[in-house]
Order: sequence, then structure tokens, then C-alpha cells
Amino acid sequence: FQGAADFLWSRFQGEAVFRSSHFETEARFRTTRFRKEVSFQWCTLAGKAYLERIFLSETVKFEEATFGSAVFFRGPFFAAAADEEEEEKGEGAEAIWEPIPPRLRFENVLLEEPEKARFEGLDLRETTFAGTNVRQIEFRNVKWPRTVWFERLAASARIAQWVGEDGATRTAVRYAS
Repeated sequence: FQGAADFLWSRFQGEAVFRSSHFETEARFRTTRFRKEVSFQWCTLAGKAYLERIFLSETVKFEEATFGSAVFFRGPFFAAAADEEEEEKGEGAEAIWEPIPPRLRFENVLLEEPEKARFEGLDLRETTFAGTNVRQIEFRNVKWPRTVWFERLAASARIAQWVGEDGATRTAVRYAS
């Protein structure tokens, strides 16, 4: 993708495979609907990447992806079935969407500018960051799992939350040396 890729209100009925793709500039996925699994494996997002208010049915994989600039994941995310229910009710019907914890897999992801990565308003209970350095990522108003692999979070990793001056809940992950 040489120019900006904007998937605003796009719908993917089958599996969405961006595997090994190269996004040269911005990639925007806002209010995008994915009915099946989404793969960004081995993908390079050289410019800013935005994923906001997404409708999902299955897992989104970012395994071994590279983010070269700012990354914004903003929730809530919703079940793709909620989108279908709205269509059945017709235009003008009031939609009530329940946020879901998206299944996001950030495994061995390279963030070239981790200080420009932000996760906001997301339920991260079903998300993994295995092999990904999250130390400089900003987490705002997120929900964390209480256990990892059926074990309580390790004492060597402490998660601190506080309310910032703008009223948003901030989260910091601190590791014992």
C-alpha cells in the first residue's frame, strides 16, 4: 500500500489476510467489520496505524509484525454479530452494542517507536503480548486479566493505575530488576 490505506466502515466477510503486506504511510481501520480471522503476520506498518471501534468475530494476529511509527488501538471493540443485528432492525433502529474483550495476538512484535504506542479504552483480558516489549507503551482505561496461564500475575511485574489530569485512567507496567 503506497498511499494512506483507509478502511473506514469497511466490511470483510471472509478471512482478512494482510500477511507480509507493507503499509508505506498511514493505515486506518475505524469502525471496520471483520467476520473471520484477521492476519497481520509479518506485516510492516511504516506509518501511523489506527485500529478503533472494530467489530470482530475471531482473533486478530500481529505475529512478528513491525510498527514503524505511532500505533493507536482505541476501543471499545464489539462482536461482529452486533453489526448484523443492527442491519436486521433496519435504519433508524437504536443499536445497543456490548463491548467485548478482543482476541489480539501481539507475539514477537517490533515497535520501532514504542513511546508512541497507545492502547485506550480496551478490554485486554484476551490479549497476549508474548515476546513483545511493552515497557514504553501507554495504556489508558484498559482492563487487564487477573491471571496469566492460570497463574496470578508474577510479583516481578507490577501494574499501577491512576487517574491523570485529563480524568483518564493511566496504567504502567513496572518490572523488578
